[in-house]
Amino acid sequence: MQMMTLLERDVWMARHLERVSRSFAFCIAKLETPLRHQVGLSYLICRILDSIEDSAWVDRGALEARYSQRQAFEGFISFLKTQPNDAAILEWSERLLRDAVMPEGEQVLVREAHMVFGLYWQERPRVREVMSGPIESMARGMLEFHGKPEFRGLKLSSLQEVNRYCFFVAGVVGEILTGLVRLIGEDRGMKVASSLVEGFRFGLFLQKVNLLKDRETDLKEGRDLVPSRLAVFRSAFEDARQAFSYLTSVPVALEGYRLFCGWSLFLGLASLPHIAGRKKIGRLETVALLAAVERRVRSNVELEVLFLKYLRKAETACERLVEPTKMSAVDVSKGEELLKYRRNYVGLAKDEELCAIIANGSSR
Repeated sequence: MQMMTLLERDVWMARHLERVSRSFAFCIAKLETPLRHQVGLSYLICRILDSIEDSAWVDRGALEARYSQRQAFEGFISFLKTQPNDAAILEWSERLLRDAVMPEGEQVLVREAHMVFGLYWQERPRVREVMSGPIESMARGMLEFHGKPEFRGLKLSSLQEVNRYCFFVAGVVGEILTGLVRLIGEDRGMKVASSLVEGFRFGLFLQKVNLLKDRETDLKEGRDLVPSRLAVFRSAFEDARQAFSYLTSVPVALEGYRLFCGWSLFLGLASLPHIAGRKKIGRLETVALLAAVERRVRSNVELEVLFLKYLRKAETACERLVEPTKMSAVDVSKGEELLKYRRNYVGLAKDEELCAIIANGSSR
């Protein structure tokens, strides 16, 4: 593909982000370049993966559908490893759109996957290195979860499974963000001490909010991803505390990135009481919260006061939940669980960093 000017890239990327996630597009717009372009590009690449994972596959039998999905994942991974030509990606996109049923915005993105990967290969090698390992891990993790015999109807039966699933579909995004912001710090002669573990927990928190929010829809579509609402709520609160530490570790000089993280974190936290009551957070509350975070974004002390207020509210709503649990009582050691992570993870985290995010399976 031809090189885009910065303005052309901004417009093209914003158009796709608006189609597939207006809320994320809104947050990304607060980032300065080049971080805005890098984070936006990472999100679009991961969104293509989400399309492969979430799509309804043309019903020609479960085995053939699973094979088509596996081919889509494997083709995607190959594009990260070796620079493909446009024709190879266009052929892959046409096959994916033929075999999978997805929303219109995602269809448009898949049709322009050659442009997405073109921008990826135009990034400098260090940026690609930050993106490639976590994104490949995401693809490999999704492929394992969806490569089981029960092709239709992914079911998670323990908190450890929920945590591992959330790690591969979202936790690794925290690794991408951390790597990118560290590069920005290096370019500016600034030390960014954001923890990789806290970055993982930031992604885990946001994904667990999504699982809880989308639970009823997922069940109707044959996916059972929340074996116990109470256990997933409680584990999300643990993740939220680490995510807040991640936010406050970002230098104030990177105000746009602090706001990007802060809006995502606080919107997720504020929505949890509404999710517990099977409602949606209101527009006025959302606008007021965004403004409150923006006013406090440079002060860790003021952010903490706001964070504890919303955390207590969410915890109170959660403890009122009374419902049967379908969660398996498993007793798996961290060493055994670590092996399951290592099977598909190809990022930069050390064993002790992965062990730090492994869920306690007894939390109920």
